[in-house]
Amino acid sequence: RFVSPDMLHWTKSGELMIMVILGGVGTLLGPLFGAAALVILETVLTSWTEHWQLVLGPILLLVVLFTQGGLNGLFSRLGIGRSER
Repeated sequence: RFVSPDMLHWTKSGELMIMVILGGVGTLLGPLFGAAALVILETVLTSWTEHWQLVLGPILLLVVLFTQGGLNGLFSRLGIGRSER
């Protein structure tokens, strides 16, 4: 196995923060939802444009501004899954 220097770049910790923010802070399922959402968004957006981060930024901004508790909070308000609270 080989560990590339790209795996230790500062943007990797930023991706971790995006996963937590997207999913919702303070829950176990929130970061899991955020990780799945980030991977799906990255896959879809990279097939659409090379500058997928420019599209991800406004999506993250909308999640932060309009969904209390991230995706986990949104799912619990919509009755999808169960909330840990």
